[in-house]
Amino acid sequence: MGKVNEEKGRRTRQSSSKAPYTRTCKCLVHDPTLNSPLAKTSGKDLRKSDLNYLIDNNLLPKRATWVCKNCLAYSQNKLVSNTDNDVEDEKDLHENDPDTIELNEDQVELRPCVSDVIKLLRNKTLNESEKDLILSEVGKFICDDITNDTKEFSSYKNLDQLSELNVKDFLTSRPNSLVTFLRCCTNIPHTLDNASSKKQYSLCLLIEQLYFVRNNNYIGSFSFSQSLIQWCLHGSKTSIAISGSSSPSGSVTTLKNVLKSASNDSTNVVYCQNETQSDIQSKLELKPGLWRVPFSESSDQIIAKDEQLYNNIFRPYRFAFIEKTINDVVNELSYDELSDEYKDHVTFSRVIAERQPLFRICSNCQRECLKTQSVCQNCNYDCSTIERKALYSDIPKGVESKSIINVGEIIGVNPNSKENVQTVLDALAIECGIDKQRKWVRVGSDGVPYNLILNIISNVFTCSSCGDRVDKAHTTFEKHLSEKHRLNHDGITFKLLYDFVLPIPGAGHMEINLFRALFSLTRSMFMEFLAEKLGFSSKKAREFIIGCGDHHLTWQIFQVSLYAISRELCRIYVVTCLRQNSDPSAGGFLLWVNNTKNPNIVLMYHMAFTFFLSMKCFRSGVRNNNSDYMLAGRQAAVPVMFVKRHTIYPKLICSDMSDRVSAPDEVKEYIEKHESFSSSGHFLRAEGGDYITENVNRSIKNQLPPGVPTLQSWVTASRCNGRLDKIRQKVFENTGVYESSSDRGMINVSNEVQMFRGEIRKSGWFANPEADVPLVSVTNEELHPELVNVTHNSKSNYVSFLRGNIKDQVPIFITYQDEINFNDANNWTISKLKLEILSLINNIVDEDLTLFYSNHFKKNFTNANKTSHVNLYEELAEIVKNGVQEVDAEIDTNELN
Repeated sequence: MGKVNEEKGRRTRQSSSKAPYTRTCKCLVHDPTLNSPLAKTSGKDLRKSDLNYLIDNNLLPKRATWVCKNCLAYSQNKLVSNTDNDVEDEKDLHENDPDTIELNEDQVELRPCVSDVIKLLRNKTLNESEKDLILSEVGKFICDDITNDTKEFSSYKNLDQLSELNVKDFLTSRPNSLVTFLRCCTNIPHTLDNASSKKQYSLCLLIEQLYFVRNNNYIGSFSFSQSLIQWCLHGSKTSIAISGSSSPSGSVTTLKNVLKSASNDSTNVVYCQNETQSDIQSKLELKPGLWRVPFSESSDQIIAKDEQLYNNIFRPYRFAFIEKTINDVVNELSYDELSDEYKDHVTFSRVIAERQPLFRICSNCQRECLKTQSVCQNCNYDCSTIERKALYSDIPKGVESKSIINVGEIIGVNPNSKENVQTVLDALAIECGIDKQRKWVRVGSDGVPYNLILNIISNVFTCSSCGDRVDKAHTTFEKHLSEKHRLNHDGITFKLLYDFVLPIPGAGHMEINLFRALFSLTRSMFMEFLAEKLGFSSKKAREFIIGCGDHHLTWQIFQVSLYAISRELCRIYVVTCLRQNSDPSAGGFLLWVNNTKNPNIVLMYHMAFTFFLSMKCFRSGVRNNNSDYMLAGRQAAVPVMFVKRHTIYPKLICSDMSDRVSAPDEVKEYIEKHESFSSSGHFLRAEGGDYITENVNRSIKNQLPPGVPTLQSWVTASRCNGRLDKIRQKVFENTGVYESSSDRGMINVSNEVQMFRGEIRKSGWFANPEADVPLVSVTNEELHPELVNVTHNSKSNYVSFLRGNIKDQVPIFITYQDEINFNDANNWTISKLKLEILSLINNIVDEDLTLFYSNHFKKNFTNANKTSHVNLYEELAEIVKNGVQEVDAEIDTNELN
């Protein structure tokens, strides 16, 4: 049947369901509590500058009809403050008049004719012809100096000199008469120190431009430096050609030739070295091949080391964190006698969010302030940035030293295969002087190359007779001897080729993968909900957050999760203590969690105070180059890798721990002192060697034009990187341009923590500590009840993996659907199906039926597809479950024979 359209009547203002039109101010900073008079935006009773300020700063829509006088006053105050800031920039226009520029006449004996000319010029009594004649003679007088200087002065071909260009040195070495003339023309003081750096730099470019007009072959150092950095930024040949045709900045060919000539000399190998030098790598007795063992053989030592780190380092660190969190919560709370409730800034923020959406509650002073302003008007607390010291000073300092970072030759392979990794190791062996200056070397990498290096170290040998490489993973010694040395095998030995390598996993990539495992684990609990509340509304955006696509963003969301959940848990405990007139403490909090019946509180305690807090300990340890705290945090977080399937990093972590417990004491001490590196020398800016390498790569990419770089362009940029980077900094400094990527401030997440704490309270997640409620997520979706034991089960899986007992690992389900999917044979691999089928065949009671299915499986399922395996598995499962008598199975007697 078709849809019958209702007859629509004529719509009038009286019949409309919409609210009647009212005149209101549409400004975002409007305070509805003030009855300020309105002004029409198109009227003449307001200043257009005030109105334009509100529109330009997106505080007032362009099509707004009305705005209140209070908002216009706010705009006027802002304009006045901005005008005060501009006074310094306008100062030179009024102070540097021609009459105030010092000419030093009293210090020079002038001939009468010169004095007469100066007086005529000052009195402006000369006619145009006389002025032209005098200035033309002055130009001819300076012309020879310019011509000679263009031939003698040229340093653009030397990158080292370009990186050390000095504006004052350049101006003082130019012809004094020329500089004086241009200085007076441009209102620059006689004393250059009184002029701004921007004006001094502009004067240098003006002189170079003047030289270019006189000699079109001239290339100026400052102009060339600027063109060089522009080439690295945009890589446009046309843009460089246009600029070089009318300025002394050079052509594209000139730029390429200078870079090519500067890259002829190669540098040393890439390495990170602290200021305190050591000869430990020259000691043969410390060679890794002499003491390295598989992690399965050192599992007991690793477990003992983990327990030591957990009890001696992480537990006191956690206790101190709980104590600090409780103190912060106590300071936030205030008792309201009317409602008989303990309130804090989170409570007030939920109220103001409903009443005044444009305002927020300051988490520091708990007073109202505008959302559009990051600094609180009451206490001057900045909610946008936070000092690095506040984040990473929660642990003792490690070894402080400034690391020396050297960029070496580019090796033109991608280390994603055994052959390519061997190529890289061979090149490093040559550059590091293995068997000459060094006996072994420490090599850092991320996950995939690390596991390839482990495989190569254990399996690649070299033949003492022919020198060929033998990879035990693909062939045997006997096969090599039979193929290469048929006649004589006597005296031939095989030696490990890469036993000089000590692989070290990068702390940065380790952190990234631990975050991915942690975000994946907490996805159904709260992480996906939090991502949506933070503005990542689409499915693709939430997947980006769960997959930790941006590490800086991941760290911010991690902090929101840690501080919001930990403070909400402590708040419930503190309020309980205050109502019972007892003093809250960290020890009391641990007893309270242990005695609570609410599984949601228990689970979130383990999430926040074990997994999340251990990652905070790990990161602080890296930043401070403190090996004990770095390792304690990492190992406390490692079991999260054994909740779901992670293929690369579990083996990597266990192998690294095996090296740490098996190494000689001297090597252990060496590793502990060089956990992380700080190229700036700042004790809170240390990072893993892998991130140091990425920073160098990023710096090299800054010297490359856009597009896919060639190997030669990579080599050129890497060889010139240090000098080009200095030139880049010098150009940005001289031009007064701020490079946005040069510094990244620490983001303050206090507003986001406040928001998430409010959402947790709104959901009632932790509302009933004494109630035995179901295990649910923050959105009240039911979770698997066994998930409350996730820390114990994941630790058990980690220990089983260490000891090589992978079959003893237990599956950990987050939701009931995870368990259903796990037990669904359609989701299994063929290899797992084969194992389960053989197990079911062995469990059949009837011996004849067992023999039948055993022969049937061997005969028909060698190359069978997955569907056939699933059908057979389900058939066998039915037989084992219900017994033979209920299954109609036709037995082929030929197969029994």
